[in-house]
Amino acid sequence: MANTKKRWTADEIEILRKYYPAEGDQVCERLSGRTAKSCRIQASKMEISKNISSSATVQNDVKYVRLWTEAEDKILREYYAAEGSKVRYRLNQRSAESCRGRAAALGLTYSGANRKWSSSEDEILHPARIQCDIVADHSVDHDADYPKRHVIKELPN
Repeated sequence: MANTKKRWTADEIEILRKYYPAEGDQVCERLSGRTAKSCRIQASKMEISKNISSSATVQNDVKYVRLWTEAEDKILREYYAAEGSKVRYRLNQRSAESCRGRAAALGLTYSGANRKWSSSEDEILHPARIQCDIVADHSVDHDADYPKRHVIKELPN
């Protein structure tokens, strides 16, 4: 199947602008031939965000949305770069997905995965201080050239 891109018409853009904030992905039902994904992409290009958050709850057919507070935003700004979605433990009843979404909306990125080793960690891992022996576990039939387990022994000073 060929990948064909259909240009957005002025009417489609108007429908997206009018209904996407309230309906989110459901707006695709109003747009024949448009998928939820294509609507999300176009809305993002147009900088239209939906007013429905993942922390919304439904009770008696009424949707309740818990908006983000300034205090929660402050916690995200302070801790998200180092902790990523684990910052949810600092926030009351916020999911990892909700934290990632709000962080993205605030322009925050998680940099903890790219953290540099500390000097004490470097000292522990210094090649002159450790010896890594690869020990084959012959009790299970594996590929011969795949190491079975690593045993790290600290060398005497």
